[in-house]
Amino acid sequence: MKRWILSLAVVGGLLFLAQPAAAQMMRGFGGMGTMMPGQGPHRPMMPMMMGHGMGMFPLPLVFERAEAMAEGETLQRVRTLKDQYLEKFLRQRTEVQIAHWKARELMSDPQASEQDLRKAHENLWAQQKSLQGLCLQAMLDLRKALGPEKFAGLMKEVPMPGMRRGMMPTMQ
Repeated sequence: MKRWILSLAVVGGLLFLAQPAAAQMMRGFGGMGTMMPGQGPHRPMMPMMMGHGMGMFPLPLVFERAEAMAEGETLQRVRTLKDQYLEKFLRQRTEVQIAHWKARELMSDPQASEQDLRKAHENLWAQQKSLQGLCLQAMLDLRKALGPEKFAGLMKEVPMPGMRRGMMPTMQ
């Protein structure tokens, strides 16, 4: 019985000592505190731009939540905005992902010239800027459709870019 208690105490102590190392591993390369599924120390986190990132709100989620809170004529305006912006957003985001992939591939090519690298990255930056502008315009139009009060409530429901639920305390 004493051996069993002693071995349990040793295992508990080892687990306690392993916590800082596990926390360090979970921080990964992004420093956000968690890794995405399928990622680990051997697989660095994908850049934020590959998801919504770049300070943008996830428009599909924003429109979904806006539709859930809107009624009547406001709901029709939200659906119209969703139709107007969602396809553009998804196409533009795909273009950013392709530009990112091309720039990364070119960077790993030893034969690529400096001029080609600069051109690829300038294209990527232009695509990102265009996507950010589209997101901003969609959010401004949605704010007009919902009204400032409902829009503020919507923004409290939608997680910040790069954050997962429960990572930040809610403000009250």
